[in-house]
Amino acid sequence: DAASIAPTFGGPHPNTKYNPLSAFCIEDPHVYSQEEISDMLDMVHDGNKHAGGLVAICKAHGIVGFIRFLDCYYLTLITRRAKVGSIGECAIYSIKSTEMFPMKPADLHMIGEDTSNPRNSSSGMNNNINNASGNQYTVPQTTSNDPSSMLLSLWNQGKRSVGLGLTNREIAELRYQGLYQVFDLSKNFFFSYNYDLTRTLQDNFLFMQSNMFPPPPSKDMYSWNHFLTRELEECTSPITSSFWILPLVHGAFVQRKVIDYGRSLNLTLLARRSRHFAGTRYLKRGVSDRGKVANDVEHEQIIHDETFSGARGVFCSFTQVRGSIPIYWTQESSVTMPKPPIILNRIDPTYKATQAHFEDLFKRYGSPVVVCDLVK
Repeated sequence: DAASIAPTFGGPHPNTKYNPLSAFCIEDPHVYSQEEISDMLDMVHDGNKHAGGLVAICKAHGIVGFIRFLDCYYLTLITRRAKVGSIGECAIYSIKSTEMFPMKPADLHMIGEDTSNPRNSSSGMNNNINNASGNQYTVPQTTSNDPSSMLLSLWNQGKRSVGLGLTNREIAELRYQGLYQVFDLSKNFFFSYNYDLTRTLQDNFLFMQSNMFPPPPSKDMYSWNHFLTRELEECTSPITSSFWILPLVHGAFVQRKVIDYGRSLNLTLLARRSRHFAGTRYLKRGVSDRGKVANDVEHEQIIHDETFSGARGVFCSFTQVRGSIPIYWTQESSVTMPKPPIILNRIDPTYKATQAHFEDLFKRYGSPVVVCDLVK
């Protein structure tokens, strides 16, 4: 890539109470060439040699997003990826590993600080990060060479390594971090730099033919990092936000090559799970008050005939949706009962939630809507 637009982390201190992300994450509107980027990084490195300069601690392939609990913001990055297939000329990747970094400098010891892990420490951000276009930017590191600060840091590190000196707020912060990191992004999460996986093939083809710029936003119901990227999207302009926002789809992506009487066919099954009213089987059933059903999954089957035109070829797509029955009902999971009874736990005489669900289906797919009952 010939150019990049770099966000700047600066301004008011990110740990200021209730300070929004936009207060210290600012997008530079100037477009830099690769040579200008190198010159700027060298200049920043030379100007901060007394504090250690720029030292790369992570190479990433995309931004998952920002999250904040009780203390500072945390930046989650995709550090390993694997190519699982392609749709036309657009590569599709799965996430193999992610890392989370606190956005605060090393010389301030505030709540939630955990210096026992260098990847989760209070050191300032200094990363080489690939944005959605594959470009890289670097965030400078801030360290302190003051002996008293170093001794204080070591003392706090020692106390926290054995769980001493933690306030209730710090304990809560660590608990929230643990709960957040329990969610494993390396299982069944997929993304693409130049193909919107949250939309069907038909939608993507129509937008491509209309030459819309900037491209339309992704469908937030299938973007599982929508909440993590909302503030980042506010920090960027509408024209460039698509270069930084990388929607993650949770579901399945399976692709196989088939030879049919001399024709080379690429068969793809893409499943997108909705982030609304999500949950595991038996624990989530029925419909929510807003008309969102449990286990709502959009399945798309794509056939790509690449016999004559290679990656371009001829495409065919068929989409169907499955989900829980859109009424209020539950089932209690039990080891001793393989088929637990269905419990109608709420009475809705006007079926408002059911109506809201079908109105959403008509809005998303048009009419007619054909319902197939899978209840035995």
